[in-house]
Amino acid sequence: MLLPDGIVGTVITTYTFHHVPDEEKWDTIREMPRILKPDGKIIVADVRRTGSSKRYNHRGAEENLQKARVGVPV
Repeated sequence: MLLPDGIVGTVITTYTFHHVPDEEKWDTIREMPRILKPDGKIIVADVRRTGSSKRYNHRGAEENLQKARVGVPV
């Protein structure tokens, strides 16, 4: 579902992001700021993977979100 630019005030994803295939995660994250109003918020709550070689944490998340907002590859 494509939404117009700057149409929503808040993007919320709760306990679903870990289901998004790895190859689609950054496309999904890049899309979030595009549909936000200028003062919009993004809220992501999810589970932490354990027993995996992949680690997900908040370090660098704000920087990567800013890059996604201006279209810089992360």
